[in-house]
Amino acid sequence: DETGFYINGKRIWMWIFTNGIDVVIAIDKSRGSKVISSMIGENFRGVVVSDCFSAYLRHQIRYGTRFQKCWAHLLREAKSCSQESEEGKILNEELKKIFESIRSFIDNNPSEESKIPEYERLLKSLDSIVSGNYKEHRVSKLIKRLQRYRESWFTCILESGVEPTNNTAERTIRPQVVIRKLRGTWRSEASIEHHEIIGSLMAGWDKQGLNPARQLEKELCA
Repeated sequence: DETGFYINGKRIWMWIFTNGIDVVIAIDKSRGSKVISSMIGENFRGVVVSDCFSAYLRHQIRYGTRFQKCWAHLLREAKSCSQESEEGKILNEELKKIFESIRSFIDNNPSEESKIPEYERLLKSLDSIVSGNYKEHRVSKLIKRLQRYRESWFTCILESGVEPTNNTAERTIRPQVVIRKLRGTWRSEASIEHHEIIGSLMAGWDKQGLNPARQLEKELCA
């Protein structure tokens, strides 16, 4: 995930990369795909869970990295559409049913043999939804998003341990947003580098169930 920050009042970007145990904070002037590529590499063979920001798509197209797109973002947008039109209500209900199927399937420790049939079934359900004739502008935009990332909505069905949302990254980035609100801006390039290092360590310790302040003291004393 990524969020805006500031150095001497000029906008820069803070990126969060986490596997749920370790955390890396990267701060860059760019919000482009080169940051993603520099962090995970060109030969990454895992699965990246992210929202639908265009930089992730550019990286995916260039290097063939497998992605799982975030259903939490999708469902929030669908819910908003449901409050504006009848088409939105129908789409919201259909997407909620699909997500319930995803959640039920991956929560029940599925066998390897059952994964491909379920993946194909869900793809057919999605294709059935996007083949409809939608007139409402906001709903049409959401349908296009579903089509654009068709292959990336159900990676979690095929790969054990992959979550259907990027809530892990979002929860990790929230404390950094609090820091931004408290301090407003960094004053030097050096302070950015210090925050990347110390912030990454402390966020990782928190993920591992350690007390970040005590662990930092322990490391400094060592």
